[in-house]
Amino acid sequence: VYLANGSLSAFPNTQIIDQSGINSTEFSSHANSVAQRIGGTASQLPNLMQIDAYEAVDWLNTILRRASPLKPVLGSGAVANHSWRGDFDDVPSNVDVLQRLDWLIVEDDYFQAIGIGAISTSIIFAHAMNGVGVKNTASSTSMATTPLDDIYTANRSAVHVTAPDSSSSNATGVVSSSAMLLKQIFSSIELRPVLLKAVLMAGAERETNNSQDSDIQDYGGLPSQNGLDYRYGAGQLNVLNSYLILAGAKQAAGSEINDEGYDFVEDFGLTGQTNIYPFNTSSQGAELFVSLVWDLNLNLQTGPFNPAPILYDLNLELFDVTGGAETLLASSASSIDNSENLWLSLGAGRQYELRVSHLHPQSFNWPYAIAWRIIRTEDPLSRQIPLFPFPAAIAFFGLLCWLRFRHAHE
Repeated sequence: VYLANGSLSAFPNTQIIDQSGINSTEFSSHANSVAQRIGGTASQLPNLMQIDAYEAVDWLNTILRRASPLKPVLGSGAVANHSWRGDFDDVPSNVDVLQRLDWLIVEDDYFQAIGIGAISTSIIFAHAMNGVGVKNTASSTSMATTPLDDIYTANRSAVHVTAPDSSSSNATGVVSSSAMLLKQIFSSIELRPVLLKAVLMAGAERETNNSQDSDIQDYGGLPSQNGLDYRYGAGQLNVLNSYLILAGAKQAAGSEINDEGYDFVEDFGLTGQTNIYPFNTSSQGAELFVSLVWDLNLNLQTGPFNPAPILYDLNLELFDVTGGAETLLASSASSIDNSENLWLSLGAGRQYELRVSHLHPQSFNWPYAIAWRIIRTEDPLSRQIPLFPFPAAIAFFGLLCWLRFRHAHE
């Protein structure tokens, strides 16, 4: 029982296709609830035309091709929603599936929104490095990873963002819908999963005022090594903030950056390389939110699926360089994570530099994404919001496992 019921009024424009073909005689109320937040009347995308649903284990076998010498299947989707959890009885099987998912995200530009439940029963896929872990804001349980091997280590924050909903499953649907929404609006941008992850994290709110859900009021009370909170990740999803970051456009290192923006660097990793993003606060103080994200490199060669993972060690620092000084104000320098995050208040009339560096012992060539927003004393909602065309789309959503989309001609 895994399929959403496409005949419900919540899906007036949507056809739901069973891709696993198990032919269950019942529909899943859980699937109905999540699907409505992805593409039904309770979502940001009520006009999705088609939902392709997989039973979770079938997706592990047919798409990830777990426990086989074959690589995962490419070209099956662009955005995935995993509102389920599970694990195998042995570490090698868990690691195999995690590696396959992390490889697929990078190789196929396949964004994965992953629901995080109790961490002891959420090895798949809560311990993945390259996905986006999600839970509902009201849950204040710590979600620190448990040890599996030298890459999938203990004490990483499994959660990256939260959403205000009744469960982690439903919250994951909200994040999937938001990812798809941003992909549609910014269809001219090559919005790779690593960049979309950075944009969602940098846009998240550390303090909330929800009308129908519990609030984040003590962010940072359970800090992780990379500037997140084990309970809330980077905070609660805010699609408008992420929209403004993308609307702020790509801004390369070395030039003064604007209040919202991002950079995607394709080839970082020369020995001693540091990329600098300068900005100032003029006559106003401000709050800074910034997330640096890069993917785990599965280092897969031609032939069978036999990865040799490499986790590069990037750092994020903020310097006050007013008047030629060079004072380190904050840094995020975890050696076990693949994101670094800063959130702090800034003084008025100061000059600052965000610096991205690495501690890898050899030169390498690997991309990273960085996204930021600088909130000055005025209300950010009072600024004019740039408008973008919203293209028509045909979207395919895998309720338990995957979603893919393409744009239709207008």
